[in-house]
Amino acid sequence: MVLTQFGEYPKPFEYTIKCFYKAVMHGKIGKIEVVDYTDQFLDWKKFKRTPRRKFKKNKLLWLREGKAKGRLIGGCMPSILRVAGTSYFPSFHNSIIFLETPEGERAGKPYKLEKVDADLSQLREVGIFEKTRGLILGIPYRYTRQIKQEFYRLVLERLKDYDFPILANVNFGHTDPIITIPYGAQATINSEVKELRIEI
Repeated sequence: MVLTQFGEYPKPFEYTIKCFYKAVMHGKIGKIEVVDYTDQFLDWKKFKRTPRRKFKKNKLLWLREGKAKGRLIGGCMPSILRVAGTSYFPSFHNSIIFLETPEGERAGKPYKLEKVDADLSQLREVGIFEKTRGLILGIPYRYTRQIKQEFYRLVLERLKDYDFPILANVNFGHTDPIITIPYGAQATINSEVKELRIEI
């Protein structure tokens, strides 16, 4: 979202800008570095000149180890489901799917786990996981440590019938700063070297 990322006060996060330039200007992204993040909610009407200062430590988490290469296809879970069954629904054949959770029903609130459950179940039923080679998950928005663990257990439970690698806590989604993900670019995930690479 150009408005939210580039409108960050007092300036956009350096990591966000660096990744954006790599994606749209340099034609090469390479290895994705992981950085600490913030999901601090500041109402723009009340805090338009207040920088976000609450950051959390981040590191990649391999929910299921392995190595895979494929085209990056995905997005926000409920947004993908809005186009399921239409001509706008992408092909997930030979893909690495990237998924993230949105905000909850009200601004600044986390997306409920029962909705994650419903979304994952529906995505499974429309067959996208039958075609993928791997899955990467963005940092879930405003989840506590406990809810994060429940989220990871839910993902593994709903996807237990598949054997593709699953990488979590990647810097994209509704937290900041974030990487720019070029739709359809080639990506490689490799738990042995603990790496995510994107090549345009």
